[in-house]
Amino acid sequence: MINKLVSFFRGKVTLRIPREDAAAFTDLLLSAKIPAKLRSAEDDGGILAEMSPGFVKKISYSLDNLHLKVYIIDVEGFFSVLMRMRYRIGAVIGAALFFVLIWLSSLYVWRVEVIGADKIPREELVSALSQLGVGEGSRISEIDAFKVGNSLLMAYPALSWTSLDITGTTVTLTVRETVKEQLEEENRTSLIVASEDGIIQSVLVYSGVAAVKPGSVVKAGDVLINGLISGSGLQYSPEPILRVGMASGSVTASVERSLAVAVPLEETVQADSGGKPLVRRELTVFGRKLYFGDRPPEGNFSCSERSYRVTLFGAVRLPVTVRETVWTPQTEVVFRRTGAEAEALARQLAEESVRDGVGSGKLTHAEYRVSADGSGCTVNVSYGCIVEITLPVSIGNASGNE
Repeated sequence: MINKLVSFFRGKVTLRIPREDAAAFTDLLLSAKIPAKLRSAEDDGGILAEMSPGFVKKISYSLDNLHLKVYIIDVEGFFSVLMRMRYRIGAVIGAALFFVLIWLSSLYVWRVEVIGADKIPREELVSALSQLGVGEGSRISEIDAFKVGNSLLMAYPALSWTSLDITGTTVTLTVRETVKEQLEEENRTSLIVASEDGIIQSVLVYSGVAAVKPGSVVKAGDVLINGLISGSGLQYSPEPILRVGMASGSVTASVERSLAVAVPLEETVQADSGGKPLVRRELTVFGRKLYFGDRPPEGNFSCSERSYRVTLFGAVRLPVTVRETVWTPQTEVVFRRTGAEAEALARQLAEESVRDGVGSGKLTHAEYRVSADGSGCTVNVSYGCIVEITLPVSIGNASGNE
């Protein structure tokens, strides 16, 4: 393999010598001690000689003096490739720039990954790493893993251990969260109170003691399930509390609600003016931002953004992010409705609001009242439903019916 590589860089020239000059050419090689590989030419009885370009140059003066006819029929090797590419300077420069970019990109961070974070959002840890100088575009040689790990432990008491590993152009942060804090969070004393007024329909207790029963009338803030358990298991027992825990369960109640939806006969809305949109692109490469296109305009424009990560062959994510911002010229348009259109729209919006308010509960009744004047139409709704009204709170924040 090494011999082939050396031969490639040294190069090879193939010469064709006619039959009448073959003997003189062979004598010249012997007298000058030039190594060459000779073989017979099939067409004219001459010979073919293979040698390095340096030896051809060495005997070129003697060939001219002896008036020998020698023809170059092939040139191989590294320098011949360069000669063939001399008219394709763009391809040569492009190939050189490609290898330079590959080498430069290996000096920077391409990806940041976080492993083991449950309580702390991954995005928050990535942002914290960026503030500590570890992010996409950071120079790998400037990252102090020990210092970054200690800074994270000081900033986040919920972390008990961190490890920062650098593999190629990927930085991986592995964390372990404090188990003690998780247990304290799960075992803290709490209550479940009513989120609104209503009549209790069902009570399902997972842990704790029920403070109400079906048919009870409750106000917002009244205790529904108590996390304080007395010796007899009753909420109002005079016996001292033997155990505290976390209240959990499901309580549904029949509640009464009301809402109003107003729709004007005339309103001003924003619409596209038909003007040419302005586009600006932000290219982030290794954390450095480059801007192309229009500047942010002043005036009445709607704005939309989209961003995407550039990938290589659809699989390799590059440290290049493109964010495109489009500003579309807007104009104010006065929109007018008839009374019937305003009433239909107000009723439709009111029905949607009722459905959203009931959610997975059950609607028991609904009354719609329509009122109209010269400015628009209003729909007032009074409705009843059976929904869950549980609201977990800590004991210190609860206001109950005790």
